[in-house]
Amino acid sequence: MNTRQRGKITGKSIGARPKRGRADKRMLIRVPVAALKILVPIDFSTKSARSIAYASGIIEKHTGKIILLHVVEFIHYVHDFGYGPVRRHRTNDPAIKRAEIRLRALGRRHFAAGQPWAAVVRSGAVCDEIAKTALEMNVEIIVMSTRGLPPAEQVNPENMAARVIRRASCPVLTIRNPPGGRKNPRNEARSRIK
Repeated sequence: MNTRQRGKITGKSIGARPKRGRADKRMLIRVPVAALKILVPIDFSTKSARSIAYASGIIEKHTGKIILLHVVEFIHYVHDFGYGPVRRHRTNDPAIKRAEIRLRALGRRHFAAGQPWAAVVRSGAVCDEIAKTALEMNVEIIVMSTRGLPPAEQVNPENMAARVIRRASCPVLTIRNPPGGRKNPRNEARSRIK
């Protein structure tokens, strides 16, 4: 049985081309699109607020959910127990509580009432936690801002966005500051001194 005969039996047209003047009787199969999940790392700067705007624009065109993530660094300390210094770390619980409050307020301010979003606060190394959260929550894309500094002004050429791009299991959309954007007053003062 060839494909045309099989198509006639099932009532579907499989690979057959319609003749001129006849309507195409192919059945359209609607595949339900899974809700898009976008992870937006936030450090409470104006640059990270721009990444929220980009993520909102993507969600307006597609159905989905935005996940705001803030990572609080560990508190590092060194103890000497008599056999040499031991490096320890612990979570910064007061900073996590403050970040949760600020993140919820930021979400309420930026998102409409019907738009689904979530606020997540994690503790640990920033790049590792962003990649781990994206993997655990099955995120399709990470939207984050970069500093946008020219290479001459960067102290460390490997910035946070580059490390997240290498470690993430999903695509990362990086948003650079516009060239005519707001300038840092400290950098302007330094340039006047020279």
